[in-house]
Amino acid sequence: MANEPDSWMQWSQHVLKELERLNTCMVHLDDEMRKISNEIVALRVKSGMWGIAGGALPAIVALIYFLMAK
Repeated sequence: MANEPDSWMQWSQHVLKELERLNTCMVHLDDEMRKISNEIVALRVKSGMWGIAGGALPAIVALIYFLMAK
């Protein structure tokens, strides 16, 4: 019975250290997810711009063809 308080203190310290380690990992994962989210937003903007350019090019060619045919 005399060893139980010491063993509980050791276990509680271990648990606290593990919780601190897990918290650090969660903070790191949160930072990485924010970076990935920002990269996804940038890719969406770029793909939208390329989509506009890709859609406008045939329209411009058709317009030029129509104007030159007259």
